[in-house]
Amino acid sequence: MSQGAPGYARLARGKETIVRAYLTNPTTCTLSNRQSITPVSARVSVSYSTGGPAPAQTTDWCAAGTCSNYAPLAGKLGAAAQIYSTSDPIFVIPDFYLAPNPLNTGAYNITFTLKITYSRNGSTTYNTTTGTETNATKTVPVDKKTNALRVLIVPMGDPTSASPQWSSAAETTLQNAMTNAARAFPFPTGISPALTTTATGGVRYVVSTTLLDAKSLGLYKTSGSTTKFCATGANWNTSQVTSGAYAGHTLKADLLQRLADYNLYNNPPADLVLGVVDGAIAWKSTDGLGCDDGRAAVPAAGSPGQIAWVRVANPTTGTDPSTYPTPLQMELLHPFGISRTGTFHSPNVEADALEPDHGYNVLLRKVISTASGALGTNDHSIMNYNTTSIPYTKDNTLLEPGDWSDALCDLGGVDSTTPVPFASCSLNSALGTSQGVAGGHIFYQLSGICTGFDTNNNCTGIRVTQGKANQPGDVETGVRCELGSPPLPACPPTDGGFHLLLCTQPPIGPAVPDPCSDAANVKKDVGLALLPDEGHDGGTGLDIKIPDSIDALVEMDSAWTDAALTLNGVEVFTGQSSPASRAPPAATAVRSPSTGPICIRLSLWAPRARTT
Repeated sequence: MSQGAPGYARLARGKETIVRAYLTNPTTCTLSNRQSITPVSARVSVSYSTGGPAPAQTTDWCAAGTCSNYAPLAGKLGAAAQIYSTSDPIFVIPDFYLAPNPLNTGAYNITFTLKITYSRNGSTTYNTTTGTETNATKTVPVDKKTNALRVLIVPMGDPTSASPQWSSAAETTLQNAMTNAARAFPFPTGISPALTTTATGGVRYVVSTTLLDAKSLGLYKTSGSTTKFCATGANWNTSQVTSGAYAGHTLKADLLQRLADYNLYNNPPADLVLGVVDGAIAWKSTDGLGCDDGRAAVPAAGSPGQIAWVRVANPTTGTDPSTYPTPLQMELLHPFGISRTGTFHSPNVEADALEPDHGYNVLLRKVISTASGALGTNDHSIMNYNTTSIPYTKDNTLLEPGDWSDALCDLGGVDSTTPVPFASCSLNSALGTSQGVAGGHIFYQLSGICTGFDTNNNCTGIRVTQGKANQPGDVETGVRCELGSPPLPACPPTDGGFHLLLCTQPPIGPAVPDPCSDAANVKKDVGLALLPDEGHDGGTGLDIKIPDSIDALVEMDSAWTDAALTLNGVEVFTGQSSPASRAPPAATAVRSPSTGPICIRLSLWAPRARTT
């Protein structure tokens, strides 16, 4: 049974699955040169630990809980199992067989029972196995219903250029990469190029029609007579612009702002934002200019990173070899905290170490191997970007078993529920539910990017990209401590860094402009975690950057009226945490407590619904 690499502890619910029978001659006797066994046909039946029937839907090869071999069988069996053999039946189990009862969303076991019809010694008389033979049945666990991933994709480039900034070739590469992300991730089968309430499939995305102006961010580099996009660890979160409209802006902050702006006016919201740049206008990491092929923010205090960008290969321009990678799958998983290593990357080039040459591309229905009849290349771990020995392509990438389990956990699978919710996960709530999806609690949502650092790499200023009250969700994220409120770690009295204060107006007397400046009005005080990020420049080049961004959901009471963000005890942002019949406030200048830049932001309030 395969949904990718061998060794997955649980299959993903609602995902197309490959069942492969590895057949050999019997070992209880020795066949002479004149004796042979030739499989003619095969079928596999499914049953469930829940006792229910198979779904009524059918395919050309499956009906009433029984599937026939997907491809015609040919040839005689041999003494040893083969990586690929036309005499071994392959069954394509449809996705709806892995989600047999939409009303029962819990985990269950699925059992496959195999029967083979075969001839002996070339006879036209056929025999069929009973299904009770050794290894004729296999039972595997299937995880509970988990969440889909919703991605806002933002093309980047130079809006003043006369040349195409997002070509049809790049769009095709993007679609292929997203399709194969859905193939390789533990998501239900399928993708939807829309974020709507009727969207289906495990990966859902929308491509912004507004180009992010990377040229005005100073993210271009010239080599010889050619100038192209070049993002690095140095310029991704450090502004390259000192004057004009883009002064202080960074790629990381502007992508986070695009996510905040989209989610402000759209429902369902996006969970992650992914910047994409056409390979035709971007230097490769192998061009020797120090440019990245991608970068992403990674979690802190259980909060997902939410921000990533990737170079989308464009082989039509002549600058990209046909096998040049687009590490989109990798960058989509880094915000989950995958891989759970010090570098967020796997040391393993291949994902099928438990059983080499047993990984499958379930879309192509091929074993990923160099063997004759197989895919034609070995598999490659999604979370390793070393391409010196094996290419990293859309078709041969697989998740290693540990990364698969971590992703299922972060999406709300069985491992997220026992023994302590999300204690085994890299996130502390299921991605796709706490990010703006109703869950019975309300939160203040705050995000922002540091605007400067001191000599000890401590953040000295903040650009707030979003402050929204009364956001539905399930659990707090991005919070590292709270003043006097277990079970969170208690903040020490002199705790520095960023704190979010949620407050009310004084109970007696007139309203005051800044109630959070008086401790008597503070209802909640939490310390916020800063998110780090990772990047890679091809081959084994990896680097982890210092934490520099906030993304938090802090549970609140609807009666609380105001919010303030402090840095080392000094207010750097104020906003209203309840609409309470107030008109939108005027713009407020917010200065960091050090000599950092001034950031002009709106004092944010809980927004009203947008009308068109």
